[in-house]
Amino acid sequence: MKSSSVYLDSITIERVLQIEITESKKWFDIDSDDTTYKRDLEKRIELINWVLENMKNAHVQICNLLNLKWMKLY
Repeated sequence: MKSSSVYLDSITIERVLQIEITESKKWFDIDSDDTTYKRDLEKRIELINWVLENMKNAHVQICNLLNLKWMKLY
């Protein structure tokens, strides 16, 4: 039963992240100027896409990798 719960949690997290990408892209497209906000949105979209890609590998320790990736972005 626990493995199915983990699977459902993973699907839910993936869906939430996809929604976050959609919302961020919407605001990114609205802002026509090159602002700090727009650059932050671009980094946010890149980071979320990276997380989604790395979630596919069960052996990846996503939290550790996310911290490293975040530090490289800023």
